Amino acid sequence: MTRALLERAAQLREQYALGEARHCCEEVLRRSPQDAAALDLMAALAADERDAEAAMRWAQRAIAADPGAAAPHYTLGRVHQAEGRLAEAETCYRNSLALDANQARAHNNLGSVLQMQGRLAEAMASFRRALAIDPSLPQANQNLAAITRDRGALEAAAAGYRRAAAANPADAQLWNDLGNVYRELGRHGDALASFAEAIARQPALAEAHFSMAQVQLHPTANVRGIATVALDQAHECLVRFVLPRHTRCVLHFHRTVIVTTVVDHHSACVIN
Repeated sequence: MTRALLERAAQLREQYALGEARHCCEEVLRRSPQDAAALDLMAALAADERDAEAAMRWAQRAIAADPGAAAPHYTLGRVHQAEGRLAEAETCYRNSLALDANQARAHNNLGSVLQMQGRLAEAMASFRRALAIDPSLPQANQNLAAITRDRGALEAAAAGYRRAAAANPADAQLWNDLGNVYRELGRHGDALASFAEAIARQPALAEAHFSMAQVQLHPTANVRGIATVALDQAHECLVRFVLPRHTRCVLHFHRTVIVTTVVDHHSACVIN
């Protein structure tokens, strides 16, 4: 019964039914107060809700209940990373991997912490270890692709974004990032197709509309006549969805003449 409740709680968490998942864990802990798996799942649920204090408290209880369990160290690493405590997060991820090295997500998150500290060679090695365990892990593919893109290895970056998008096709930002790499490679047809995929999944993604217009305005694209449509759509997205929530202007353009762009470059690392 206890295992079934924990499996149910994990399923509910995947469905973002956090309250129901917590209820299952509480029932397990009522019967077995030192159940390390239930304690760790409570920590993960608190972390999902951005309650760092509760997450740390639950994770530390889980570690005390079972010092040899890798999962609570991983959860504690997530909490420290979300709070910007990178050194502490690194220690927790390394502790988790010392107990169980076959964790793709832990390798990815360790890589993201290293990337945030500017330790790019170490970060890339961690992302590659994650992909050796789970080649389809979208976060690791995306993170590795972002670094290789920044280093100018565009074909390798495109391959990484393709793998990430194949593993997580609903993520509009992945398709947009792939389109931008194709644009940098001069593969305009592939870029337009990728931006279309991004817009189909997230019609309000202004950056994708704008990037599509940039391709359409390129002298070799031969589609300048429809670039205005993309710019107008980008502008509508900005006015309706972006500017009401942000104080800064993200994109500036005037019809078919692009004046300047202020778009966040999506090389920020992705964690699990």
